[in-house]
Amino acid sequence: MLLPQLMRRGDDVVVLIIFVGANDANEATLCRQLHVPLDEYGNNLEEMINYAKSIGIPPNRVILIAPPPVDEAEWKVHSEKDGQCLSLFNPLTRTYADRCCQVASANGVDCIPLFDLIQQADPENWQRHLSDGLHLSASGSRLLFEALEPLVTAKLHHLPVRIAPHWDEVDAEHPENSIVLDANEL
Repeated sequence: MLLPQLMRRGDDVVVLIIFVGANDANEATLCRQLHVPLDEYGNNLEEMINYAKSIGIPPNRVILIAPPPVDEAEWKVHSEKDGQCLSLFNPLTRTYADRCCQVASANGVDCIPLFDLIQQADPENWQRHLSDGLHLSASGSRLLFEALEPLVTAKLHHLPVRIAPHWDEVDAEHPENSIVLDANEL
Protein backbone atom coordinates (compact mmCIF):
# COMPACT_ATOMS: atom_id res chain seq x y z
CA MET A 1 0.00 0.00 0.00
CA LEU A 2 1.34 3.42 -0.99
CA LEU A 3 -0.64 5.47 1.50
CA PRO A 4 1.95 5.21 4.33
CA GLN A 5 4.56 6.60 1.96
CA LEU A 6 2.31 9.54 1.08
CA MET A 7 0.97 10.29 4.57
CA ARG A 8 2.57 9.51 7.89
CA ARG A 9 0.37 11.72 10.07
CA GLY A 10 -3.25 12.64 9.71
CA ASP A 11 -3.39 15.75 11.86
CA ASP A 12 -3.00 18.05 8.84
CA VAL A 13 -5.44 16.12 6.66
CA VAL A 14 -8.83 17.77 6.58
CA VAL A 15 -10.40 15.44 4.01
CA LEU A 16 -9.03 12.25 2.48
CA ILE A 17 -10.57 11.44 -0.90
CA ILE A 18 -9.94 7.95 -2.30
CA PHE A 19 -10.79 7.50 -5.97
CA VAL A 20 -9.56 4.11 -7.22
CA GLY A 21 -11.04 1.15 -9.03
CA ALA A 22 -11.47 2.01 -12.70
CA ASN A 23 -8.23 0.28 -13.72
CA ASP A 24 -8.65 -2.42 -11.09
CA ALA A 25 -11.84 -3.51 -12.88
CA ASN A 26 -9.96 -4.67 -15.99
CA GLU A 27 -10.95 -8.20 -16.97
CA ALA A 28 -8.37 -10.57 -15.46
CA THR A 29 -7.69 -12.74 -18.50
CA LEU A 30 -7.31 -9.74 -20.82
CA CYS A 31 -5.25 -7.39 -18.67
CA ARG A 32 -3.47 -9.09 -15.80
CA GLN A 33 -1.14 -6.18 -15.08
CA LEU A 34 -3.97 -3.82 -14.11
CA HIS A 35 -6.60 -6.25 -12.82
CA VAL A 36 -7.16 -6.43 -9.08
CA PRO A 37 -9.58 -9.15 -7.95
CA LEU A 38 -12.83 -7.75 -6.55
CA ASP A 39 -12.29 -9.04 -3.01
CA GLU A 40 -8.75 -7.70 -2.97
CA TYR A 41 -10.03 -4.33 -4.23
CA GLY A 42 -12.54 -4.20 -1.36
CA ASN A 43 -9.86 -5.24 1.14
CA ASN A 44 -7.51 -2.58 -0.22
CA LEU A 45 -10.15 0.09 0.32
CA GLU A 46 -10.67 -1.13 3.88
CA GLU A 47 -6.92 -1.09 4.47
CA MET A 48 -6.75 2.52 3.30
CA ILE A 49 -9.62 3.52 5.58
CA ASN A 50 -8.05 1.66 8.52
CA TYR A 51 -4.67 3.23 7.84
CA ALA A 52 -6.32 6.66 7.79
CA LYS A 53 -7.89 5.90 11.18
CA SER A 54 -4.54 4.70 12.54
CA ILE A 55 -2.88 8.04 11.77
CA GLY A 56 -5.72 10.11 13.19
CA ILE A 57 -8.09 10.65 10.27
CA PRO A 58 -11.57 9.72 11.47
CA PRO A 59 -14.06 8.06 9.09
CA ASN A 60 -16.14 11.25 8.89
CA ARG A 61 -13.21 12.90 7.06
CA VAL A 62 -12.86 10.16 4.41
CA ILE A 63 -14.70 10.11 1.08
CA LEU A 64 -14.62 7.20 -1.37
CA ILE A 65 -15.48 7.76 -5.02
CA ALA A 66 -16.75 4.72 -6.89
CA PRO A 67 -15.37 4.10 -10.39
CA PRO A 68 -17.30 5.58 -13.30
CA PRO A 69 -19.06 3.49 -15.94
CA VAL A 70 -17.23 2.51 -19.12
CA ASP A 71 -18.33 3.45 -22.62
CA GLU A 72 -17.06 0.20 -24.10
CA ALA A 73 -17.28 1.31 -27.75
CA GLU A 74 -15.28 4.49 -27.16
CA TRP A 75 -12.78 2.80 -24.81
CA LYS A 76 -12.22 0.10 -27.45
CA VAL A 77 -11.24 2.77 -29.99
CA HIS A 78 -8.91 4.38 -27.44
CA SER A 79 -7.40 1.02 -26.43
CA GLU A 80 -6.78 -0.08 -30.01
CA LYS A 81 -4.96 3.21 -30.73
CA ASP A 82 -2.59 2.24 -27.91
CA GLY A 83 -2.21 -1.30 -29.24
CA GLN A 84 -4.29 -2.78 -26.42
CA CYS A 85 -7.41 -4.89 -26.49
CA LEU A 86 -10.66 -3.93 -24.82
CA SER A 87 -10.46 -5.18 -21.24
CA LEU A 88 -12.94 -2.96 -19.38
CA PHE A 89 -16.61 -3.85 -19.42
CA ASN A 90 -19.53 -2.07 -17.80
CA PRO A 91 -21.03 -5.07 -15.95
CA LEU A 92 -17.68 -5.84 -14.31
CA THR A 93 -16.99 -2.20 -13.53
CA ARG A 94 -20.45 -2.01 -11.92
CA THR A 95 -19.39 -4.70 -9.43
CA TYR A 96 -16.35 -2.62 -8.43
CA ALA A 97 -18.49 0.50 -8.07
CA ASP A 98 -20.94 -1.41 -5.90
CA ARG A 99 -18.14 -2.86 -3.77
CA CYS A 100 -16.70 0.61 -3.22
CA CYS A 101 -20.04 1.87 -1.90
CA GLN A 102 -20.47 -1.27 0.25
CA VAL A 103 -17.04 -0.77 1.83
CA ALA A 104 -17.83 2.87 2.48
CA SER A 105 -21.12 2.00 4.16
CA ALA A 106 -19.57 -0.76 6.28
CA ASN A 107 -16.84 1.61 7.47
CA GLY A 108 -18.94 4.71 8.10
CA VAL A 109 -17.41 6.83 5.36
CA ASP A 110 -19.09 8.87 2.65
CA CYS A 111 -19.20 7.51 -0.89
CA ILE A 112 -19.96 9.18 -4.19
CA PRO A 113 -21.58 6.53 -6.42
CA LEU A 114 -20.05 7.96 -9.59
CA PHE A 115 -21.11 5.02 -11.75
CA ASP A 116 -24.78 5.67 -10.97
CA LEU A 117 -24.40 9.44 -10.89
CA ILE A 118 -23.14 9.52 -14.47
CA GLN A 119 -25.69 7.08 -15.84
CA GLN A 120 -28.61 8.74 -14.06
CA ALA A 121 -27.60 12.29 -14.97
CA ASP A 122 -28.29 11.64 -18.64
CA PRO A 123 -29.73 8.15 -19.20
CA GLU A 124 -29.89 8.52 -22.99
CA ASN A 125 -26.42 10.01 -23.43
CA TRP A 126 -24.39 9.27 -20.28
CA GLN A 127 -21.33 8.55 -22.44
CA ARG A 128 -20.83 12.30 -22.98
CA HIS A 129 -19.57 12.50 -19.41
CA LEU A 130 -16.51 10.44 -20.42
CA SER A 131 -13.77 11.87 -22.62
CA ASP A 132 -12.36 8.60 -23.99
CA GLY A 133 -14.77 5.99 -22.71
CA LEU A 134 -13.27 5.85 -19.21
CA HIS A 135 -11.90 9.18 -18.02
CA LEU A 136 -14.19 12.05 -17.11
CA SER A 137 -14.92 14.75 -19.65
CA ALA A 138 -15.58 18.35 -18.61
CA SER A 139 -19.26 17.53 -17.98
CA GLY A 140 -18.31 14.39 -16.04
CA SER A 141 -15.88 16.41 -13.96
CA ARG A 142 -18.67 18.90 -13.29
CA LEU A 143 -20.96 16.09 -12.08
CA LEU A 144 -18.25 14.83 -9.77
CA PHE A 145 -17.56 18.32 -8.45
CA GLU A 146 -21.26 18.93 -7.79
CA ALA A 147 -21.43 15.71 -5.76
CA LEU A 148 -18.11 16.23 -3.98
CA GLU A 149 -18.36 19.93 -3.10
CA PRO A 150 -21.16 19.68 -0.51
CA LEU A 151 -19.46 16.73 1.20
CA VAL A 152 -16.13 18.54 1.41
CA THR A 153 -17.78 21.79 2.49
CA ALA A 154 -19.59 19.99 5.30
CA LYS A 155 -16.30 18.54 6.50
CA LEU A 156 -14.66 22.00 6.47
CA HIS A 157 -17.37 23.93 8.32
CA HIS A 158 -15.44 23.90 11.60
CA LEU A 159 -12.35 25.53 10.08
CA PRO A 160 -11.82 29.28 10.12
CA VAL A 161 -12.06 30.79 6.68
CA ARG A 162 -9.55 33.40 5.72
CA ILE A 163 -10.13 35.19 2.49
CA ALA A 164 -7.42 37.47 1.17
CA PRO A 165 -8.74 40.44 -0.77
CA HIS A 166 -7.44 41.66 -4.10
CA TRP A 167 -4.21 43.60 -3.60
CA ASP A 168 -5.82 46.98 -4.29
CA GLU A 169 -8.46 46.38 -1.60
CA VAL A 170 -5.91 45.96 1.20
CA ASP A 171 -5.76 48.76 3.77
CA ALA A 172 -2.05 49.65 3.60
CA GLU A 173 -2.11 51.19 7.07
CA HIS A 174 -3.86 48.20 8.71
CA PRO A 175 -3.65 45.18 6.37
CA GLU A 176 -4.94 42.81 9.07
CA ASN A 177 -8.31 44.57 8.84
CA SER A 178 -8.62 43.60 5.19
CA ILE A 179 -8.76 39.85 5.73
CA VAL A 180 -12.19 38.28 6.10
CA LEU A 181 -12.00 35.66 8.85
CA ASP A 182 -15.51 34.30 8.52
CA ALA A 183 -17.22 33.52 5.23
CA ASN A 184 -20.48 34.70 6.83
CA GLU A 185 -19.07 38.22 6.82
CA LEU A 186 -19.16 38.30 3.01
